[in-house]
Amino acid sequence: MIYVIITTSLIRDNYDARKKEYIDAIKINLEFLKEIPDIKIVIVENNNNTNSFLDDFNCDVIYTDNNWTASSYNKGPIELTDIHHVINSLDIKDDDFIIKITGRYPIQNNSKFINTIKTCDLNNIDCVIRYGSFYEKKGNKRCNDCITGLIGMKCKYVKQIDKNLNGFHDYIEYKWAEIANIIPDDRIIILDKLGIYIRQVEDIR
Repeated sequence: MIYVIITTSLIRDNYDARKKEYIDAIKINLEFLKEIPDIKIVIVENNNNTNSFLDDFNCDVIYTDNNWTASSYNKGPIELTDIHHVINSLDIKDDDFIIKITGRYPIQNNSKFINTIKTCDLNNIDCVIRYGSFYEKKGNKRCNDCITGLIGMKCKYVKQIDKNLNGFHDYIEYKWAEIANIIPDDRIIILDKLGIYIRQVEDIR
């Protein structure tokens, strides 16, 4: 089974602008994701809400309070806590494949990531990843960093990711890459590009 977890956080700062970005991106992403057979799409939101405009997308929405209870200068560990919450809530199995996508990042036409998911045999693949920082235009080899705005990994590996950061120069992307690096070469697909628009750099990666 493939589970798509779309992460969102409806904070008050710039609420209207972020709401529009979420609506626009999620609409686009759902269209691409619906082309993948045997998937379940879940939206997770972490500000102790019980309902929101996210309910209008006709897929499951899980609300948490992790953005209130988790203390971090980096939002990555809070997002990972949300993912673990979804894993537990839906009883996602170790060999199920999880696609994690940041809710405000729209997938692009002819996305390498989506095309790969649609054509590869995920029974024999544990991870689909784009290594390197999102500031880099391309990344095609193993390293200690990766893009987590769109990433795929078997649940058993996602559960091993350490959400504890060691200071201001440690990032959750490093933790995802650390686990990806233990996956054998024949069970990981390394992409040079994902085909997703990343808002921090206002560009496609």
